[in-house]
Amino acid sequence: MRLARVPWRTRLATWWSPGKTKGIAWRAPAPARIEHIAVVGAGVAGLTAARLLHDAGHRVSVIEARDRIGGRVHTVDVGPARVDLGAATFHGIRDNPVATFAAAHGVRWRPRRFGLPHLFGADGAAFDLPTRRAYIQQLSALWHTGERLVGQDPQATVSDVIEQHLSGWAAPGLDPAAFRHFATVLFETDPAGPVTEMTAAGIGAYDDLDGSNHIPDGGYGPIVRHLATGLHITLGRPVRKLSGRGHDVELTFDDGPALVVDRVVCTLPLAVLKARSVEMWPGLSAAKVRAVGRLGVGQLEKAVLVYDRRWWDPPVDTHRLCQVTGPAPLDRAYAVFDEYSDHTGAPTWVGWIGGPSARPCLSTRTDDDILAAAHARLAGLFGDRAPAAPVAARLTRWGDDPYALGAYSHVPQGAVPDDYRAVAAPEWRQRLLFAGEATMPHHFQSVHGAMMSGMREADRVMALTAS
Repeated sequence: MRLARVPWRTRLATWWSPGKTKGIAWRAPAPARIEHIAVVGAGVAGLTAARLLHDAGHRVSVIEARDRIGGRVHTVDVGPARVDLGAATFHGIRDNPVATFAAAHGVRWRPRRFGLPHLFGADGAAFDLPTRRAYIQQLSALWHTGERLVGQDPQATVSDVIEQHLSGWAAPGLDPAAFRHFATVLFETDPAGPVTEMTAAGIGAYDDLDGSNHIPDGGYGPIVRHLATGLHITLGRPVRKLSGRGHDVELTFDDGPALVVDRVVCTLPLAVLKARSVEMWPGLSAAKVRAVGRLGVGQLEKAVLVYDRRWWDPPVDTHRLCQVTGPAPLDRAYAVFDEYSDHTGAPTWVGWIGGPSARPCLSTRTDDDILAAAHARLAGLFGDRAPAAPVAARLTRWGDDPYALGAYSHVPQGAVPDDYRAVAAPEWRQRLLFAGEATMPHHFQSVHGAMMSGMREADRVMALTAS
């Protein structure tokens, strides 16, 4: 039986187990033909594919443009706190290959505290508990509105769903305009695209894993390092061109000799594919070009604020604060804060800057200005208890990173979830393969989706080289 037909749960138990050197043992038959495989990108998708193919006996070369591994997973110290600047959470742990791999290599995790978010008005006044509950009840009702509207119009946007819901507003004690702003902030923080563009059907295509959200101890850094153990990885070497040459593929760089391999697993983020930063000759199929062009990429940045003490009243039922603000995009910058103090080793808040608010906010202000404004907004929610400034702070700029150019993918109007399958399809007689979150029709926007895609492409190579 081909591994591709084995259910995920069986596959995880088969693939992820500690090897003698704390690597990964892939319990699959040795390939009949050993090939030289180049993996472009040392993020989770690329490292997963490389790890499995290396352990199966193939010759694997990982080529990474940055001077570090991990891609959009990046764990750093911000003052006394250990913080993930990119992905930070296990979104469900049941049948999650990332959690399974972490457990096999001694990485533990702790549950993310969830509950009713603490809500504040534009003036900083805290909403009482009944009002908070009413907002969340309306948010749940919004999902049902979305399900009905998608049945009528598969291209309906999130904004269409919000307006449809407000047209039958049944919460007389709540301000519908304030709820519109609240829902907009939440959707533009997580899927990270504009609510006027993202389709409700696209958001609904995401398949949640069971087991609630958890955060790994020490961040994602230890997981990435375990994935990379023993692999041949070249850092600081951007690929400029991929050339299909019949029975092999040539990788060209700015300087130095080209690399010729049997196959390439390309894990370039969707935004980099859209920008055509890497030339591909003789070109990609029309179906893939259309899918890459149709799918969207959002922007989501973090304003990390670290303090020397917990100067706020510790929220006992949730980690999230949300300020219901005005309609302008800049109003929505750092309107949502998440507390990570239980996971980073120091009192830490992250203010989110996502969707349409990201570009105008980041393009017109310095890092210091943005971090100061984020601290001021957070401090304004707690009265006069706040210190003058955090002891350490850091702002991400994934949208300006030439090897990311944004956060992760979403389905805008004009696209459909099946476009992810077209992005995943192999090219050049299966000499050029693709992995990454934007190749997963039901697990996009996630690290586990990236890992699953690396598993899928390793499986594909093993099937191609089995005879």
